[in-house]
Amino acid sequence: MKRILYLAPTDIAERSGVAIACYAYYNALKALYPGIVDLAMPAEYCINEYKDAIGVPRRGRLRAILSFSIHRYKSFMRSFLRRHHNEYSLCIINGSVHAGDMMSLFRRYHLKTVVIHHNYEKEYYMDNRSIGTFNGRYDGIITHNEKNAYRKADLNLYLTVPDLNLIRNAYGRSKGRDFVIGVFDPERIEYCTAKGKDLSVVAITGGLRAYQAYKSIAIFEKEYYPLMRERFPELKIIMAGRAPNRLVYEFCAKYPESIELIPSPPEMDPIIDRAAIFLCPTCLGGGLKLHVMDGLRMGLPVLTHKVSARGYEAFHGKPYFQVYESPEEFVEGLGIITGYISNNNAFKQEILDIYRSTFGFEAGVERMKAAMSVLPVED
Repeated sequence: MKRILYLAPTDIAERSGVAIACYAYYNALKALYPGIVDLAMPAEYCINEYKDAIGVPRRGRLRAILSFSIHRYKSFMRSFLRRHHNEYSLCIINGSVHAGDMMSLFRRYHLKTVVIHHNYEKEYYMDNRSIGTFNGRYDGIITHNEKNAYRKADLNLYLTVPDLNLIRNAYGRSKGRDFVIGVFDPERIEYCTAKGKDLSVVAITGGLRAYQAYKSIAIFEKEYYPLMRERFPELKIIMAGRAPNRLVYEFCAKYPESIELIPSPPEMDPIIDRAAIFLCPTCLGGGLKLHVMDGLRMGLPVLTHKVSARGYEAFHGKPYFQVYESPEEFVEGLGIITGYISNNNAFKQEILDIYRSTFGFEAGVERMKAAMSVLPVED
């Protein structure tokens, strides 16, 4: 059996959404194919336990222009595969934007390809005003890469069913197979429920600097928080996340008596442990919002915007998982949850049981095994 080349676009040791997903898939592949999975990621992150990974160096400005690519991998992989292609039978690429302009290179060396679509990239990049879309004004490069990756991959993996449908509707049918792999914990862990002794504490966690995050907080401040203060004045918010944007600071500073902001905490679980309810107000961007997993992993009831409910279908319809898309639905959902938790405590174990069977590492390995079974890596 030849080796598997696994391309990660970021530092998989980082605890951001994309990095955690990349780390989880990498560990699942290593569990299924021990000793033959080679990791390639940005060279500056190939340190400590990843010092032996294949480092993809930064490009100089001239090389970036000449490579006709918005990322560093294309020029590096051209050189790397020229020397090492005989060692590999399969390449797995995280993100269609990275995969899309390298598909002809993989085909030249007769490598099977798996593309992991972390989002419907056009939706994600436009919602986040990325440099790749010229601050949201042009999506041509993103669309071209995503379509090319999807249409030419031997296997397309998706985080959510909506992502699969959006991509298929946009680009037609792929020549390869489709499989919804979802997201899962990157390693085996022990699950325990949050204490949540104070039923008035609501937790909001996740990165707070990206456009989709702080813009969603701004929408929450304008359309939803006034109703929350009016209808549920007893509720207090703990907001915690990496590198809060200035607008987040300003919002929290207006309500010091009811909102506590914790910037870039070293650990998130102790903060969530104080809460009785988990709230996800993110209403922009595609894919699966991994921070919702933080609340479910600790047995908390969740109130989430419809955009952030994608990928959590196992919980849809449960009284402790409320989805909203309007201020009226927000108030209704919050009322259902506050009433439910004041009269019921057994739901926490039920949440953990569903979570473990859907998002636990073992469940993820089984899904990766099922996905890879349609694309054998043997020669």
